[in-house]
Amino acid sequence: MHIAICDDNIADRKQLERLLDRESDRRKDTSGVFFCDSYGNSEHLSRNPMPYELFFLDMTSEEPDGLSFAIELRRLGVTAPIALCSSSINYREALNKLPEQERPADLLFIDKPIKVADLTAIIDEALRLGLNRASTIELRSDRTTVYAHEDDIAYVTSKNAYLTVHLTDGRDVTMLDTVSNFYSMIKSYKHLVLVSERTIINAAHVEKINGLKVTMDDGKRLSCPLYSRPFLSYARKNLTEL
Repeated sequence: MHIAICDDNIADRKQLERLLDRESDRRKDTSGVFFCDSYGNSEHLSRNPMPYELFFLDMTSEEPDGLSFAIELRRLGVTAPIALCSSSINYREALNKLPEQERPADLLFIDKPIKVADLTAIIDEALRLGLNRASTIELRSDRTTVYAHEDDIAYVTSKNAYLTVHLTDGRDVTMLDTVSNFYSMIKSYKHLVLVSERTIINAAHVEKINGLKVTMDDGKRLSCPLYSRPFLSYARKNLTEL
C-alpha cells in the first residue's frame, strides 16, 4: 500500500511515519509492505496524488486546512480513502458545518495523539474500502491531466498522430497516442471496446444501433467496420441492461 502523509507539524509527521513503519512490519505477510511519503504542505502532494492508496491529512497553520484539501483531492478525482487527523481542528465538527451537498461521504477520522489501536482500525478500513474502489484512467494531454472513471468516457477517436477522448461531461482530452496503444492500457474495462484502429466506443453510452452506424447518447454518430460486428452484437444485446 502506498500512503501519503500531509501534515504541517513535523513532529506529528515523523511520529506517524514511525507508527506506520511498525504497522507495516506487523502486516507484511498479509497486507504487504507500506510505502510512505511525507509532505509538509499540500502544494507538492496535489501535483501527483493518484499513486496513493491512503492519505493522512492535518494542516492547521495555513490554507487549505486538512478538510479543504481533502475536498480538493476528491475534486481532482482521488477515490482513495482519506483519514483526517484531528488536532487543533476537530474535522468531524468542521465537516458537519458544511452544506450537505459539499460533504464528502467517505472520509475517515482519527484523533491525535494517534493511538496504535486507532491506526490499526483505520488501516483495516482503508484496505476494505480499497477492495471496492473504482480505479481511474489517466488522460494526460499537453496542458492538463484528467483522471476519469470507465463510464466517464463516452468514446475515443483518432486523427493523424493524436487521439481524442470524449468525456460524458462534454470535455475532450487530446493526447499524442494511438488508439491501439491506449486500448492496451484500458482493455480490462468491460464497457470500453475497440471497434477499429481509429475508434473505441463505450457500450454503456450507446443510444441506438442502425446497421453499422452507432448513435451515442450525446447524439454523435460513429461508423463501425464490418469486422466490428461482435461489438455491435454485444452492444445491441446489452443496450437496455447497461
